[in-house]
Amino acid sequence: MHANEVFTSIALLSLVTHPANMVMTLVPRAVGIMANFARIEAYISRSSVVDTRQIAGKDKAQHLALLDHVSIRNSSITDAPILRDVSFSIAKGELIVCTGAVGSGKTTLAMALLGESASGGSMFLASKKIAYCDQAPWLPSVTIRDAILGGSDFDEEWYKLVIDACCLGLDLEALPDSDSTVIENNGINLSGGQRQRIVCSI
Repeated sequence: MHANEVFTSIALLSLVTHPANMVMTLVPRAVGIMANFARIEAYISRSSVVDTRQIAGKDKAQHLALLDHVSIRNSSITDAPILRDVSFSIAKGELIVCTGAVGSGKTTLAMALLGESASGGSMFLASKKIAYCDQAPWLPSVTIRDAILGGSDFDEEWYKLVIDACCLGLDLEALPDSDSTVIENNGINLSGGQRQRIVCSI
C-alpha cells in the first residue's frame, strides 16, 4: 500500500471507531437512566403512610412506648399484616432487645415505631422525636470530625464526650489521620464496626 492509502485508511478507521466507542459508553448509561426512572416511578407511585402514632397523655406518661393490639403491614394497605396483635410497653430507663429469626418482623416493628409502616391498633409514644441507627449506615464524604460536628461549631468538651460515648477513641488512634480521615464512598475505607460507631456519633 502507498502512504496516501495508509493515511486515508487510518483516518477512516478513526472516524468510525470514535462514534462506535461513544455508542458503547452511552448504552450502559441509558440502561442505568431507565433503571433509575423505574425506581423513581416505583417510589412516587407508593401510597402514603398515614402516621397513626399518638402522643401519650398523662395517664401513660411513665411509658416511652405503649402498643395495644397493633397490626403492622408494609406501606400498601392491601398487604397482609407482617405482625399481628402486638401488645407491649417500654418504660422510661428500660433497655429492650428485640431478637428473632431473619424476616420475623424486627425491622418492621422498628419502622412502625418511627411511623414508617402502616399500622392498625393503638400506639402511644412519649415523643415522636426518635433517634434511629439503620442496619445499613449512610455516611457523608467528609472527614470524621466534620461528620460528627454536622456543621455545628467545634466544642472540644462535647466532642470528647461524644467520642467516649460512641467508643471511637481506639478507632481514631488506629487511623493514620485520626479524625481528619476522609470518609470515602459511604465508609469503604472503614470497617463495619467503625461505620456503625461513627453513625452513632452523628
